[in-house]
Amino acid sequence: MRTSNRRIADLFAPSGWARQCCQVEAALALAQAEIGVIPADAGPGIRQHLHDAVIDHDALAKAAERTGFAIAPLIRQLTPQCGPFGGWLHWGATTQDILVTVRALQINESLKLLGQRLARIVSAVAKLADEHRHTVMPARAFGGHGGVTTFGLHCATWLSSLVRDADRLVELTCRPVAGELFGATGTMASLGSQGLLVQQRMMARLGLPEPLASASGARDAAVEVVLYLALLVGTLGKAAQDISQLTWTEIGEAAEPAMGAVTPPVRFRIRPTRS
Repeated sequence: MRTSNRRIADLFAPSGWARQCCQVEAALALAQAEIGVIPADAGPGIRQHLHDAVIDHDALAKAAERTGFAIAPLIRQLTPQCGPFGGWLHWGATTQDILVTVRALQINESLKLLGQRLARIVSAVAKLADEHRHTVMPARAFGGHGGVTTFGLHCATWLSSLVRDADRLVELTCRPVAGELFGATGTMASLGSQGLLVQQRMMARLGLPEPLASASGARDAAVEVVLYLALLVGTLGKAAQDISQLTWTEIGEAAEPAMGAVTPPVRFRIRPTRS
């Protein structure tokens, strides 16, 4: 996954994904141990062993190519590492339970990090708009001069969209994506009458909301996030395109200071890559 935010990239990297799978499996075991679905010492034991687990990511990737899912191969690696408690690992759960719950952790944490990043961008653009409220520049229509404006007003145009995107993100994070524990057919049959209680305690440990029903066949929560990201990328892309054009040699109304070495052929033009 390509992103300039290392913490978000780590969440979706193979090692980060596997670490979150272990976190979900540990929460499941602890919840089951608390109410007697599995032995009382199995929950803490599994948590400790998973914390120290060593995962062969190359072998996991190859196995996932054969099976189509990575959960079963991951459980096969983790089970012997859980010692006497290995038989209770993943008890009553199915692949989709872990995948959906890990996805919820990834999305919710990513949106929180994105909100912090977006707040800094909004602040920076607001500062630019204020500092350049009297910086005169041509007002353009279809690329041609059409009057006079200020760079501050140009920045304010970006800012207005960014503020709306920030507001949308606040609304979106008020509906965090839920995890799930519904079993292979979405009925909790594998956990019997204890299913709802196990799910409740498991989600509480993970900081996730409880689902009303299985999300295995419902994609609206994830799709809503993708649609939001499309809006945000559109806003940022428009600002980036404007900045790029303003730095053209023929225009030269914006510039970015050189950082690091610049090769001789491009000394005369500094690409605004950081902006």
